[in-house]
Order: sequence, then structure tokens, then C-alpha cells
Amino acid sequence: MIKLDLAHLSREDLENAVMERCSQFGSVSQVVIVQDSANYTFALAAVEMSTAAEKMAVLRNLGDSLVDDTVVIRIEQQ
Repeated sequence: MIKLDLAHLSREDLENAVMERCSQFGSVSQVVIVQDSANYTFALAAVEMSTAAEKMAVLRNLGDSLVDDTVVIRIEQQ
């Protein structure tokens, strides 16, 4: 889980913040933010990493679940 200011950050800013946090575990291939625009209490980030080892490191440290090769991270309002 990651805590960010969901109410005031743009989708691009959220993607960049998640990418920055995940990059400490390796090379980030893609970040996609899923968020209900009417509800700023949480969002989800779908993160793809370059290697399986990097993916597992993100899952252990930040992730909530794994769907195929994508780590799903819950983002909560800070």
C-alpha cells in the first residue's frame, strides 16, 4: 500500500509517484492508475516490472496482490 494525496494529484502525478516508489526495486515497465473520479479515498495501481525478481520485490514491499505479471498496489488518501 502507498499513501498519496489522491484528492489533489493528477493521474499523471499519481503514476509518476508510484513509478518513483517502485523504481527502488528495479526497472518499471508500466504503471496504470485505476481510480473512481468521484471517490478519492483509494485508487489502484497496476505495475509491471522488467524482471520476475523485481516484480516479487515490489509485491513484498508495496503490493497487495498479483494478477498474471502485474502487481496491484492499493493507494490510499494520505
